[in-house]
Amino acid sequence: MDYGPFGFMDEYNPLFAKWTGSGDHFGFLNQPAAGYVNFAVLAESMMLALKQTEKGNTEIIKAEDQILNLARKTFQRKVDEMWSVKMGLDPRNPSRNALWENLEPLLSETRADYTLFWRQLTLVAQKFPIRPTGEISTDYRQMTNTFLGDDPQTFPFYETLDRFQYNSLKEWIQAWREALVKSTLEDFSDSNVAPEERMRLANPKYILREWMLVDAYTKSAKGDDSVVLELLELIKTPYDEGTAEQHKKYYRRAPDESLTSGGTAFMSCSS
Repeated sequence: MDYGPFGFMDEYNPLFAKWTGSGDHFGFLNQPAAGYVNFAVLAESMMLALKQTEKGNTEIIKAEDQILNLARKTFQRKVDEMWSVKMGLDPRNPSRNALWENLEPLLSETRADYTLFWRQLTLVAQKFPIRPTGEISTDYRQMTNTFLGDDPQTFPFYETLDRFQYNSLKEWIQAWREALVKSTLEDFSDSNVAPEERMRLANPKYILREWMLVDAYTKSAKGDDSVVLELLELIKTPYDEGTAEQHKKYYRRAPDESLTSGGTAFMSCSS
């Protein structure tokens, strides 16, 4: 099975896929299931080579079932752990399920930039730290405003939020913050990783957005490799804050035109 062509997601879409012929089964939220199917086909193919005798077949079929059941659980566990750490929660924390179920439709309805959303949420965790000693802020409005920021290019949505959407976001941030405090100070206080650091290492500040690559290879085709080298340097440390120049140039939403342009927003797999 082929996962190409590859591309990072700008505006959140649960069924995002870079390839025009992908179909929903390869969409963003369906990729873990598609990955499991890939693994299952590989495992089943290899098992065919091991089936020889009737007795052997019984043992192989049993082993195959065990392997596939383990793989299914492993895929789901890794997905669950991913959502936990992106929210700063201990990987063992099951509260991520309800948080994600409430967040996912909000991301779709508000046209969120996937990368900026998580990195701005990381900023909130950094600005409002949770420590065993010290004041624990409950200023959820200020947290929401910190998340939104005052720089138009880092505003993590492709449309302005209306009052209802703002309040929905604030309510979610409050629920997330309360779960984060409980996880950090009570349920999983044995963890030695601060939530803001866990989030920083799970939510990159910089990704190779397609519009950046188009600019790089277009100039490179004309003999100018400066942008290629610039992006190479940028992506060496995607989780770091970067220089002031990198922040200004690359920590931003995708240009609106790149969200709909063929060859940037989507492409065929004819190659």
